[in-house]
Amino acid sequence: MKILKNFILYCALCLNFVASNVLAQNININIANTSGFGSMQMPTDRVPDSVIINVPDPKRFSDWSLRRMPYYKSQARFENVKSDAGSQRNYKDFVQRYDVDTTYLISQKIVSNYIYLLTGIDSAGKKHVIIDTNNDHDLNNEQEYVFDPKTFKQTLPVIQSWVSYYDGRIIRWGKVLLQIDPYNLTYDDDHYKSAVEKQLDISLNVLTYNKAGYFTIGRQLYKISLINYDGMHPKTPYNINIQKLPFDKKNNNEYYYKSIDTIGVAADLYQVKDMTGNKLALVYIGKSNGSGAETGTMAPDIVSKDIRSNSDFKLGDEKGKYILLDFWGSWCRPCIKLIPELRKLNKTYQDKIKFVSIAYDKVKDKGKLLKLIEDNEMHWLQLLDNREVKNGIIDQFKVNEFPTSILIDPKGKVVYRGIGEKGLTGAIDFFKNKK
Repeated sequence: MKILKNFILYCALCLNFVASNVLAQNININIANTSGFGSMQMPTDRVPDSVIINVPDPKRFSDWSLRRMPYYKSQARFENVKSDAGSQRNYKDFVQRYDVDTTYLISQKIVSNYIYLLTGIDSAGKKHVIIDTNNDHDLNNEQEYVFDPKTFKQTLPVIQSWVSYYDGRIIRWGKVLLQIDPYNLTYDDDHYKSAVEKQLDISLNVLTYNKAGYFTIGRQLYKISLINYDGMHPKTPYNINIQKLPFDKKNNNEYYYKSIDTIGVAADLYQVKDMTGNKLALVYIGKSNGSGAETGTMAPDIVSKDIRSNSDFKLGDEKGKYILLDFWGSWCRPCIKLIPELRKLNKTYQDKIKFVSIAYDKVKDKGKLLKLIEDNEMHWLQLLDNREVKNGIIDQFKVNEFPTSILIDPKGKVVYRGIGEKGLTGAIDFFKNKK
């Protein structure tokens, strides 16, 4: 009897040990708003002047346009797929590529998902913008913003606008923050039929409060940041960045996971269970294999071809030398601006660092890409990652912003990553100061 009691006690202790360890591996994090904002640039598209919107007298403008922007683009696309088979295929591809959560889509048209606005150019070349912030389809009761291209500064006005949205159960009203961006346009020049059409265009940036929290694994403290979290559509994927603290600029992780991704922290893997109120729950799913995009981990392998010579390239065969991965795109203006500096650095360090540029472009734009490469004398290894295919090089390396620079050491380990011009110069400085 005593032996049986001891066995039962032993089993209870074992079960308690297993349960407490599983629970200990799950992480619950208190999240709070921070002072910064996430920003998503949205295009505004011209609509026929016959749309029933009351506008101020447009005769005072040399040129003017009536435009609109869908707040929730997925709902707008969903409403358009019913009548066009091509749109249905495009929408299916869109859902798969961006992992759109259909929870917040409804077949009923949500008219007030759209925000209408008027843009006009006066005789002095100044741009006027009036936005229907109360969504009553009347622009006569709205504030008018005037921008002079000769004196314009990057201080962009922020406004609140009412929109309707489907929360998964009913259609509700809510307020969103918008930032007027009169000259930083979404579309490339070849999108516009005339200079006037481009001049009348503007972008609206949808702003969301950034959120952050802190947690520990073992003795290591981490900061987790949530970017572009949409409180109206909480299941919609948002960005997550995790940093070790204290912050070390030489060993940072300037990239974001999607909230639907498997998230690596140290040697462990997690998934987001849910975000309820101000508490984020991460569920432990197993151990990492030691490779990934995080600094200090082994770089994922790349197997591709140089788009100029069609010669094979395998990152795993390049061990023994430093590799600088340059992630860019022919559509990316900051990337194009950075090419002269990249060309100069390649010339200086080509005997010590192998430069590899990876263009995130569509295959159909390969001709345009090759011309850009030749015109800019980018005479180093050039790879193409098809932006219409999931789980490519960009996804494996968790590249969310362009240009991104990633430095890999001779053992194949990611030792530095950064964004923009500072990211490129930071990678070179890291190489020069390596111990």
